[in-house]
Amino acid sequence: MTNVFYMELNDLDHELERSAEILRVLAHPVRLQIVHQLVRKQTLNVTELQQILKLPQSTVSQHLQNEKS
Repeated sequence: MTNVFYMELNDLDHELERSAEILRVLAHPVRLQIVHQLVRKQTLNVTELQQILKLPQSTVSQHLQNEKS
């Protein structure tokens, strides 16, 4: 097999790992709610998200940090 084939497999592996990481982050119900609200409203700050989700500000911030990374 050629080096190009191995490079394509390596790229695919990297893409699949990244996709799995994104899905893992979104699998948490609170994080999924945050994404849902951001899709609906376009922009929300932490305080607005906290009020919508009825969660402590620190919890919302922690989940946003997980989504960011």
